[in-house]
Amino acid sequence: PDQIASACAAIEFSTSGVADFREPCMQVKDKLGMTACEIYYKDYKIYKGKNRLKGLPATFANTDDEVTSLDLVCEDPHTGLEIILQYSVFEKTDPLKLSLSDGFVDNIISRTGSASNPLYWTLQEFIYCNEECEPANWAAAREISKYDKLSEKARPIMFFGEAALPEMFEQDPALRPFHAAVDILMQESRWGKIYDAASLASNEVPLQAAVYFDDLYVDSALQLDTLSRTGNSYAWVTNEYEHDGVHNGRVFEHLYEEMLNRGDLREALSS
Repeated sequence: PDQIASACAAIEFSTSGVADFREPCMQVKDKLGMTACEIYYKDYKIYKGKNRLKGLPATFANTDDEVTSLDLVCEDPHTGLEIILQYSVFEKTDPLKLSLSDGFVDNIISRTGSASNPLYWTLQEFIYCNEECEPANWAAAREISKYDKLSEKARPIMFFGEAALPEMFEQDPALRPFHAAVDILMQESRWGKIYDAASLASNEVPLQAAVYFDDLYVDSALQLDTLSRTGNSYAWVTNEYEHDGVHNGRVFEHLYEEMLNRGDLREALSS
């Protein structure tokens, strides 16, 4: 337990005074003069139409049928402060008619598109294939299809983690050229030896790993089990960050300091 950091503020909305290193969206001060604020998800609401933001610029629709809105209700459990994050989808409207800035559009494309790294999605399910095994056969899509509540027509809308789905290779221009090849590989049952348990067990190179205790994608118990079977490996267990915590410079800094303090880097730094 002493290895697990306190839970960090919700990723959706940056605040100050807690383990959130982004520029805060706001700062509040309570009656004791404290400015720390933690905003956690509390509830949501999906409805037709869009609330007007009085005095603020915003997109809007002529009728409620033209837009579906999502309100994410967040709350600071310490102060009771409530924040509502509003998102709206104009399903039948040309995005260009919404007068979005070029910078905003470019940012959305870069974050949701695959043009810069199409192999990320193309090879995603095959990292689990090793020697002779059952075909991947769109494992994520098959699992999702078992739950009616995850259907795109289900309400309320349910969210699930990152997954490579067959429709992505039909709809994303950057992935379409890989569609036929991926379909063939999805039925493949014989692979090379990607993971060699004996070689991993005899590893002599110091390995310092971050294990995110509340990892959405990889169960932390499985991570620790893998490390227990890997020679000369060490784990830093934390729930201060999520699956992509490595993008935060503090994570690499912590791992570097642990290796430095243990003496694993002495030879490398002296050469």
